[in-house]
Amino acid sequence: MSAHWPYTLWLTNHSCTRPLLINQPGHQILGKDINKTKDLEGGQKFRIQPTIEAIRKYISSERLATQSNTYEFSSVSADQIVTAIGVHEFSEMGSGWKSWLNFCSFGKLALIVSNRKAFRASNACFESANVTEIPLILSKERHEYFVQRRTHNTGRHTVRDWGKRVYKFFLDKIIEEAPVVSIMDDDACFIRELRPGDVLRQGRLVVRGQNLIQARKLKREAAVEWLWPGKLGIGYFGGMDFPYPVWSRMLQEFRLFVIESVIEKMPLALMNRTGIYYGNISADELFVDALYTIPTGIGDEYALLYNFAYNSPAWKDKFHWNLVPMNSHEAAIASTIHNTATWGANRYDCPARGNHFPAEYLLFPRNVGLYYDIRNRTLKSAKFMPCMLGVSAEGCISGTPDDNEAFRLYYDVASRNSTLLESLLEAPTWARDAVVEKIWNRCIYSNF
Repeated sequence: MSAHWPYTLWLTNHSCTRPLLINQPGHQILGKDINKTKDLEGGQKFRIQPTIEAIRKYISSERLATQSNTYEFSSVSADQIVTAIGVHEFSEMGSGWKSWLNFCSFGKLALIVSNRKAFRASNACFESANVTEIPLILSKERHEYFVQRRTHNTGRHTVRDWGKRVYKFFLDKIIEEAPVVSIMDDDACFIRELRPGDVLRQGRLVVRGQNLIQARKLKREAAVEWLWPGKLGIGYFGGMDFPYPVWSRMLQEFRLFVIESVIEKMPLALMNRTGIYYGNISADELFVDALYTIPTGIGDEYALLYNFAYNSPAWKDKFHWNLVPMNSHEAAIASTIHNTATWGANRYDCPARGNHFPAEYLLFPRNVGLYYDIRNRTLKSAKFMPCMLGVSAEGCISGTPDDNEAFRLYYDVASRNSTLLESLLEAPTWARDAVVEKIWNRCIYSNF
């Protein structure tokens, strides 16, 4: 939906820029569409932009509307959680969906795709399938289009890369009426049964991450530093341990926060980016513009979401912060490995039920940098990830979590309960009908 703000008509020439406030959408000026800067007599040009004051009023009104749309957090159950996996094409999808089927018995799975043909074909296939359990097949084409439309003239990131990441900030709109969305990459694999308490505990969502207050050697995201300067934040999350649960209602507040932060720090830069290319700019497009204005780039999208929650009085206590090292004496128990560590070579292979791995891999973040070798049915560590932080060796901070004194203490304390770790690695006692997996496989891949 387009936001109908007052607009500023910027008249520019070689020596000055002066604004003229108008009160009509840009496409009505001179009775023609405005899709680029236009030349006027005398070398002047004009460009249509929403006023900063109008955007601030919009943020205030939307924030009030969001706060009034409340639900009782403590009443949310694990069966209301929707795990979301998004790809551009289903033909590119790894086996994360299959791993979810075999290791998760609660909630629903949403498969989100950009390609329109894949969206329609898979939906039709599942609708005709004789099976009671089917995933949600949803489209993120509209939000990937936002990225393409707003960033078509910049080369900092490819459209596909931004489409893979930015859509996560809109999951409250893509997956409607889900109080909790749990995000998972398509090439992530479970190495143990995911239990409700791993995601939701006493009305709070469980977050496993790194505590940068104590692990000072670890890298902090540049975008986090830009948005929350001087704050003691929490660290890198990308690809460390899926799934990443977030409250759906928080996503709208996060989008408003980003727009507001960019307006306060870089109003002219945002105004220069925010043009009316094909009519009125929507609030969602304004958010994408604000993201793109952040000079550091967005970095790790999960770090942005969780640092927002961690630094927000309204949201911090809605999460159970299971941060290491030694945020508490509670061990952070890992659930997954991430096959991206192989640069795609094994992205379609996930451990089957009954595979037994060393219990130490369950102590987060010792699962980071591991991938599944299907030939030997073992977990291996990618050589290019010596820091086990989900970053390349070239960008790695010297030393590993095992070399960090705080991490050594954490591992020592957490590993004492080896009986618990061994029990978590036992194969689930429940099983889905094998027909379900076959039908899902056919409806996801067979149309390509």
